[in-house]
Amino acid sequence: AALEEINIPKKLEKIGFQAFYGCALLTEAEIPATVKEIELFAWEGCNALTAVHIDPKNANYKDEDGILFNKDGSTLFLYPSAKEDTEYTVPASVHRVEDFAFIGNPYLKQVDISGITYLGEDAFYYCTALESIELPDAVTELKGSVFGSCTALESVRLPAQLTYIGDSCFYGCVHLKEIDIPETVETIGSYAFLNCGSLQRIVLPNTVKRIGSNAFNGCSMLSDINWSPALKTIENAAFEKCASLRELIFPNG
Repeated sequence: AALEEINIPKKLEKIGFQAFYGCALLTEAEIPATVKEIELFAWEGCNALTAVHIDPKNANYKDEDGILFNKDGSTLFLYPSAKEDTEYTVPASVHRVEDFAFIGNPYLKQVDISGITYLGEDAFYYCTALESIELPDAVTELKGSVFGSCTALESVRLPAQLTYIGDSCFYGCVHLKEIDIPETVETIGSYAFLNCGSLQRIVLPNTVKRIGSNAFNGCSMLSDINWSPALKTIENAAFEKCASLRELIFPNG
């Protein structure tokens, strides 16, 4: 869409799902005090968006430097796709980073999320400059493609209490060479590491029970895997196109 600016009515109360979908030239948005709800993914495809400004009288939302939060600052809803900072520290007040919050930002290289307890689905999807991330131990699940297509991602520190690595979580992270999976993980979802072509080594902890379909498909440099003795299910094509896989070490031989 060719929409470059919007004038939202002063009496508007709700901005719905994909309300501004594909407004690729929209750079800023002004949200009036009357708005009570902004649904997730309202700004999908707004690739030029640098800031969302909230009327200070709004009782439900606020912005800090164009970044969208709930009023008390405990939830981060949106970090604009075209905001050009290369580093960002999530404020200490934030406990939740919502679904799709940072999606598609091509500038961020480092993000400090050390104070959060919840990381939403697809939160950093297609953040192509992101180089490393440390996830706090309070996060127990990674749902969906949290880091999918983060093509510069080389280093990930997973939470000590993580139980679930979701479908497509790291798919297409072509520079990720190794990852330590905590002893608490039980499920590695389908497509979780699909086409991670630089991944060379992985140790499955004793707690892993299920590896989803295509989980490591296309990991062409993967050469060694240690299997979990708790493993019950390896689904279809989980290790397809792992051309360098030399050794499979199963428990008890």
